Amino acid sequence: GCAPDTLSLSNGSFVKAPARYYWTVNSGLVSFADDSSATTSLYIPDWHTGRDTTIQISLRTISTDGCLHDTTFNYTIYSRPLAHFSLPASDCAPRFIYPLDSSTTAGNNLNYTWRIFPRADGGALTTSLPNFEIPASFSDSVVYTVYLTITDDRGCTDSTSRTFTAYPRPTAAFIVSPRDSCGPLNLQFTNASISGQTGMATNTMQFVWDFG
Repeated sequence: GCAPDTLSLSNGSFVKAPARYYWTVNSGLVSFADDSSATTSLYIPDWHTGRDTTIQISLRTISTDGCLHDTTFNYTIYSRPLAHFSLPASDCAPRFIYPLDSSTTAGNNLNYTWRIFPRADGGALTTSLPNFEIPASFSDSVVYTVYLTITDDRGCTDSTSRTFTAYPRPTAAFIVSPRDSCGPLNLQFTNASISGQTGMATNTMQFVWDFG
C-alpha cells in the first residue's frame, strides 16, 4: 500500500481462552498502536525513499495452557512519488510561465494535475509540460501560487506548490505646457508616469525620452 497509512490488523487465531498475543515487525520505522492485544493497528509513516520495501509482520498466540503458534505475513510499502517543479524568477507581466517538472516515482506512469491561484489561463494541465498565461497588472504585484498533484500507477500521490510574483506594468504619461501657443516658444514636459506598485516612488524608476 501507499504510505503514509494505518493498517488494521485483525487476529484470526483459534485458541483456548484466555490467550496472550504478541505482534512484532522487522522494521523500526513502523509502530503498533498496541503490540499485545488481539486486534491492533500498524502505523506506516511517510515513505519518500524512492524505492518500495517489504516488511514482515508476525503474530505469536499463546493459549491459556502455554501452547503457542506463530504466523507471519509480508506487506509491501510503496514509496510515494515526489512532486517537484521549478518556476522562472518573478517578472513583469503579461507573460507565459512554463513550470519545469522534475518529479520522481518508484512506480511507472505519473498522472499530473496542475492549477494556479489566482486563476489564470493555462494549457496542458494534465501533462508534465503545462503553461500559464499571466495577465498584466497595473495595480501592485500579484503573487500566483502554482499547485501540482501527481499520482502514480499504484494510486500513490504527492503534492507541492511554488509561487510566482507578477510585477505590475508602469503607466507612461507626461504633461506638455503650454498646450498650444504661437512660436517660437519653450515647451515644458512634466513626467506624470506611475509605477503601479504601492510604495515605489517615481524617482526610483528609469525613463527614456524620445523627441523623434
